[in-house]
Amino acid sequence: MKIDIEGSEFIVLPHLLQTLTLCKDIITSFVIEMHEWAKKSMGSTLTFDELRTMIQKQGCVPSEIVNVDDESFLHDVIVEPNW
Repeated sequence: MKIDIEGSEFIVLPHLLQTLTLCKDIITSFVIEMHEWAKKSMGSTLTFDELRTMIQKQGCVPSEIVNVDDESFLHDVIVEPNW
């Protein structure tokens, strides 16, 4: 699975963790780009290292997680960080 959702990862990730979706039997592995510019507007302080720790504490075999910065689709959508 790829999560590159221009800041909305700070909304989606807590839900995925709460529902134990980031377990290897559901999602084998995923890549994620954490958008630092979105943290303040999303009210989050979550870091990649904290995410990795939280995934390990789910009580299941965790999904493999890879931090990635892929800008190949940078201009596909208009992003308004102040919505």
